[in-house]
Amino acid sequence: TTAVEVRVNPLPLITAMLDTTIFLGDQVKLKAFAGVSYIWSGGYEDELSCSDCAEPIAIPIFNSKNRDNRVYYVIGTDSNNCHNMDSVIISLNPRVVIFVPTAFSPNGDGYNDVLKVETKGIERFEFEVYDRYGRTVFETRDFDGEWDGTYEGELLGKDVFMFRITAKPFKSGIPIEQAGQISLIR
Repeated sequence: TTAVEVRVNPLPLITAMLDTTIFLGDQVKLKAFAGVSYIWSGGYEDELSCSDCAEPIAIPIFNSKNRDNRVYYVIGTDSNNCHNMDSVIISLNPRVVIFVPTAFSPNGDGYNDVLKVETKGIERFEFEVYDRYGRTVFETRDFDGEWDGTYEGELLGKDVFMFRITAKPFKSGIPIEQAGQISLIR
């Protein structure tokens, strides 16, 4: 008889990041550890920036069909070509946040030099700023839009301006309207 030694490699300990919560419309970098190659799956089509990398970006798409939390699976392969799997749950926070600062000081000192609306859970919005005469001095629909305190290229003086924001949340789709005041400080 001949003795044959069979060596069984242990399964790799592939781990995904801890479960996490993000706001609707946000993205998150998924992470996997202890492998040399990875295959990601789960969620809905086109939500992952790549399926064969260690750290894909997940952008959960939210619409009437896709309202649930997401589970993403990763299969990791080690240097011995052994495979194991883990998963991560991304919970979607449906809360809506709209924050408009009450003042800003566009004086070039690097602090509060621009006015920017911060939002979470918003699909789209329109932000308008008016002077005391009702003239629109700034408007944007861009989430990264910033007002530098100018109108038609000219610096505006110290004053109080009115704003109006209309936003459409991901979850309800029912428009939200807010209005208020912003102080421009020089």
